[in-house]
Amino acid sequence: MSFHRIDMLPAFDANERSRQRTRWNEAEDVKNKILARIRAGAGEDFLQWEFENGNLGPIEDQWDLAGFDLFSEELVFSGNDDNFENIDFSYSEFWHTKFSNATFSQARFTFARLYNVQFHNCLFSFAHFYGAKLERCRFVNCDFIQENGFSNCDFINSEFTNCFFNKSKFSDCRFDENVRFNASGGKLILGLRASPTSSFKEELIAPEASKIFRNIKEAYQSGQVYAEVRKYVFLQHQAYTRFNRAGRFHRAKAYAWEILAGYGVKPLRVLALLVFLFLLVFMRFAFISGDVRDGLLLSAGAFLTFGAKAELLNRLGVFDQLLYVSAAFAGVSLVALFITDMANVLLKET
Repeated sequence: MSFHRIDMLPAFDANERSRQRTRWNEAEDVKNKILARIRAGAGEDFLQWEFENGNLGPIEDQWDLAGFDLFSEELVFSGNDDNFENIDFSYSEFWHTKFSNATFSQARFTFARLYNVQFHNCLFSFAHFYGAKLERCRFVNCDFIQENGFSNCDFINSEFTNCFFNKSKFSDCRFDENVRFNASGGKLILGLRASPTSSFKEELIAPEASKIFRNIKEAYQSGQVYAEVRKYVFLQHQAYTRFNRAGRFHRAKAYAWEILAGYGVKPLRVLALLVFLFLLVFMRFAFISGDVRDGLLLSAGAFLTFGAKAELLNRLGVFDQLLYVSAAFAGVSLVALFITDMANVLLKET
């Protein structure tokens, strides 16, 4: 699976979106009444009494806020309640709004649009975004716990700062080049928060870290942001090596591959190793030949296999002859690996 254009998703219904959004224009008094309750803290079943007494005209049940819009609101909650439990925000639009200490439990944001919305110290539990567009949104010190997340969502110029994910929360999403993940302070596992900022007792499931990075990588890939794709390819393999790979031998091979070539996405590591080995061999050959120029040409001839000063081999001992052969093998192998990795990196950006 991969990201699909939101208006092409099978569940998307333009007529339903229009109906849900326009119904609030015909019931401005009801909208203001609901908005006043949200400003007062919302809470569990905060619309139940009014709905059961027939005071909320257009809504279909006590959780129905589909198509609702918020504009330029600053909503601060106590952090002790389920402010938006089971609320359906499908087709809703939030603009220039900030939520602080809010709890979204079993809330649904299907085909919602969020622009310049900030979530600070918010808790998302069994909350789900599907086919939503989030532009210039910020999630700061937010906890995504239990089962919830973002499916086929389009993120533009958005940011997750010090957020906690117990497992992967992204599937089939698309990120542009300005989407960022940052974490600092507390215990981190490969840059991921190990525990939530809230008092909720949950920890990062370490074997899930590889999947978190894989799904973030796929979202950047859908947005053709290849520099970030390489970064998260590396983190994905790094997490898999540490938390998922079984057997000491296989893990040791993976660590060696990580150090040597960064799992095929860090060609400069291969080049650095090639230069390091060349310097070692050069110092040896310069020392035994007594001539820096001869040592340089002999080493270069070995690593690049053009045979410069090969006649000097007749004066060398068995150890140095074996070193020359080994240097030639290492040179051919590392040059080939460097070219392959560079091609792998560069061709994926075209």
